[in-house]
Parts: sequence; structure tokens; C-alpha cells
Amino acid sequence: MDDLQRLLDDFIAAHPPLAPGVDGMPGVVMHVDAPRAGVRWTGAAGVIERGGAPLTPDACFRTASVTKTYVATAVMRLVEQGRLHLTDPLLDHLPVDTADLVRRSVAHSPAITVEQVLRHTSGIYDFGTDPTYRRTIGREPHKVWSAADLIGIALEHDHPHDPSGVTFHYSDTGYVLLALMLERATGTGFASALRALVGLDVLGLPFTWLEGKEPVPADAPPRAHQYLGADDTFHFDPSFDGYGGGGLVSTAGELARFLRALVDGEVLGRAETAALLDTTTPTDLGELGQRCGLGIFASTVEGIERIGHEGFWGIWMYHFPAHDITIAGAHTGLPYDGTAKRALLHGPIRLLSA
Repeated sequence: MDDLQRLLDDFIAAHPPLAPGVDGMPGVVMHVDAPRAGVRWTGAAGVIERGGAPLTPDACFRTASVTKTYVATAVMRLVEQGRLHLTDPLLDHLPVDTADLVRRSVAHSPAITVEQVLRHTSGIYDFGTDPTYRRTIGREPHKVWSAADLIGIALEHDHPHDPSGVTFHYSDTGYVLLALMLERATGTGFASALRALVGLDVLGLPFTWLEGKEPVPADAPPRAHQYLGADDTFHFDPSFDGYGGGGLVSTAGELARFLRALVDGEVLGRAETAALLDTTTPTDLGELGQRCGLGIFASTVEGIERIGHEGFWGIWMYHFPAHDITIAGAHTGLPYDGTAKRALLHGPIRLLSA
């Protein structure tokens, strides 16, 4: 597995120091599952925090928007159970007070369907791109945000994206609404709803949990520090990204295990899996996801097809169907070199598919 480890070392080396003594890329961890080649491997390079101990392959980390695939899976479980349909109006499944607020603030809201929210075609404004929201996180990193706070930022804007229901506009707001929908459907909190509907325990994912909404699992590995430039975001309150748009903590191995089970049809029924993986909606995200499904993306880069999701803090989980290879991992620093990232993601394919 020296060649796989070299991919991680090369990725670290591709990022020069930010300043004398300050690592450009503190660490990277990756899991590779390639059954045709008889390979299941997890490796790491760099440090768990700047100036700290080496990063270990079992380290956990905040997964950011990768959480959306889990939320979409939970919604599709409700579809599988016959408790809702993708064509249902979103407003019918929200808590009454939230539905009333959305109805008053978004003129086209009665026409928005559950599927449009999952597929990022609802037209609802994305609080994640709001300048005030981003400045507040930087100025008040310990602020505790509620779902109402996050939705409220979006609903202050009376100029939604294209309300036609067919045009892609990435929206964290939509996934907060889906989290509230899960709570209403189950009568439990978001963490309990997600855990039960996705089947995190059944899938054998002991170190995947919603930070701030569940206790840290016993014996959980150390959480890696994740950096934005020189700033360590480790102690930022997780609630700024913790209500459906993000929020999960996991490991590289568990992300890969979940994604492989999902695409192999081991999590949802056949029809629900096919609907979730129907990546036919074009996006404006480039390599991050050229085509959108329900909480998941597909791209073809350098002739290599991949399906999965990435998260803001340098997180990725991808399945390469033509090669039956699944990878997942995280690099713990932003920004990053795009060419080096592509070499890292495609490296296992080039090494193991011969």
C-alpha cells in the first residue's frame, strides 16, 4: 500500500507553508475500498493539529455538507415507508409554525415539492452564501444557532432563486427544512430521526454522530482540527452548520462504508435507491458535482465517472461505479490546490483498476 500512502504524502507536499513554521496543509486522511483488487485500506499524513501529533487513519472530523446525503437517505426512507411522496408539497410536511413562515415569505412556496428541495431546485434562498451569516460566524464563532435562526436569514430575502422548480441552485436552507420535516414525521429530535431512518447503528457506524445533538460516542477517536487559512475552527460551535445542511462527525472508513452500502442498494429499497441516484439535473458546481440527484452528485472528470458528495471543510466521499472503488476522506486545510486534489481523488483508480 506504499503507492496509496504516497498519494497522501504528495498531496501534503503540494501545499507550501502559509508562513514559516505554519503548515500549508496540516493533514489528510483517506479510506479506499476496492474489492476487485482485494484492497481495503485507510491511511493518513500530516498532523491532527498544527504543531501537534501525527494524524491517524481513524481520526474523525466534521463532514459538513456530506451530511446532506444522509438527510436525503432519511427522507427516502419515509418515501419507502409510504409516509410521504416526492411529489408532495413541502409545506404539508413542515411543522405548522415553520410552514406558515415559509408561506408568508416565499411567494411560490405552495408549489415547492419535497423532491425539489432534495434536488436543490426549490428556488429557496441559500443562507449559506449570505454575507452577514458568514461574517457572524467569523466574529462570533461560539454563537449557538437554531434552525429558526438559519431559516430566518434565508427568508429575509424576498428575491428567491428561479422559482420554476427545474433550475439548480444549491441551498443549505432546503436541507434545514428537510431536517424539520424529519422531526415532524417521527415526533423525535433531528438526531434521533436521522439515526433511526438511515440506520446508522444497523450499518455499523459507531463513530458517526450529529455533533451538539448527540453525545460523543464512547471510545470515539480524536477529532481532527480543520483550518480556514490560518484559523483553527475546531472550537467553532457546530450549530452554524448543524441542522441538516451539515452537522455530522464521522471517519473516512465510515463515510466509505455508508456510501458503498447506499449505492449497492443495501440501505434503501430498489425504487428509492434508483430515485436518489437519478443524477439528471445539471448544476453549476463544476467538478464538485456536474449533475445532481437527491442529496448526491455525479461528475465525469478526466473520463472518470464518480458519484458522491463533498463538504466545505475538505471532505469527500465518492464511488466510482465503473471500477467498483469507493473512497472517502478529508484534508484539514483550506484553501487547497485543485490539481493536487484531483490527483488524490483519482489516484486510487489509476493504481488499482489496471
